[in-house]
Order: sequence, then C-alpha cells, then structure tokens
Amino acid sequence: MRSRGAHRLGRRVACHASLLDSTRMAIRAGVDTVEHGCDLDQETARAMAGQGITMVPTLLVSKLIMDRWEEFKAVPMMRSIPVRAKRHVESFQIAMAAGVTMAAGTDIFFGLGKFESLPDELAYMVECGMSAPQALVAATRHGAEALGADDRLGVIARGKLADVVAVEGDPTADIAALDRVALVMQGGQMMVDARNAG
Repeated sequence: MRSRGAHRLGRRVACHASLLDSTRMAIRAGVDTVEHGCDLDQETARAMAGQGITMVPTLLVSKLIMDRWEEFKAVPMMRSIPVRAKRHVESFQIAMAAGVTMAAGTDIFFGLGKFESLPDELAYMVECGMSAPQALVAATRHGAEALGADDRLGVIARGKLADVVAVEGDPTADIAALDRVALVMQGGQMMVDARNAG
C-alpha cells in the first residue's frame, strides 16, 4: 500500500476524496482518513469500515452553500452542488450503516461560515441521522484518533491534557446545548467562565 512509507515514519495519511473512484483509490492506498466521502456505495463503505478508515464527512459546507444558493449558483465549480449535497447526506448514512468510524470537521471556507462552526456541523450530523452522543464522540475521541493525538486529547482521563468545555444543558440529549458554553479550560487553566455572566 502506498501509505506504508508515511506510516513507517509515524505519519498518518488523510485523503481528500469526494468521488466514488477517488475514495476507492484512497482505500487501496491504505489511508487513515477520508475527508468528505460524498459519493459512497455500500461496498466501498464496508471496505472503509473493514480497514478502519475514519471518515470526516464535512456535511455542513454543502448545506451552507445550498442555503445561499442564489449567491453561489453562478460559480462554475458550484454547479454540481445541488445534486452532490443530497448524495453527500446519503453517503454519510450509508457509511454510518456500514459502521465506518466518523470524526468531525467543517471544511468551512472564508466567506461561507464562521470559523467556530463545529457545533453547527455536529447539529447537522444529528439532523442527518447520527445520534447526539455519536456526534460528540466524532468531535472528541474519534477526532483525536484521526489526528493521531489520542495519547493526549479526545477524552477526559488521567494523563491527558485538561482541555474541557462545559455547556448549559445535556448535549447528549440536545446537541444545541453546545451553543451554550458555560466554561472552557485549556491545559487545566480556566479560559472562559460564563457561569455568572449577565
């Protein structure tokens, strides 16, 4: 497999793969993560799951483009988005059904959305069929594993960095609670404390 050289050097391999053929090539190459995976069939999704390839679906970007379609429809590279946005959601659901590990990322570009749009990505993943607890794991543990940083990030445990976000409400029941940040700790130091604000 072509990714072996990178793996021998302790590096992980991420592949931007939007089309079915590019995803199949990525699987054959032995990548660690597939970014987007907008065009999957069941066989390809099962192959990803079987090889332990993580998918970072980046669903939100297509939704935001469609929400502002009047602005983007004249851009030549955007012409396929209406069809691809629908197919993207279907592929995400196929991958979930096949047991593909999911991590969360946004792929937001300048002028489309806000930098801190991960809660919106998670909310849309839930809207598209993922449970709220699964979405939280995609953003934390699976995200850290995808980056090869799970030795220090991703879960609250002894020996890990004390990076914590606390919110008002229960995000495992209502993913929108992520928009109600109460406090943020980084490396064990309080960075934001909104509990007594206002």
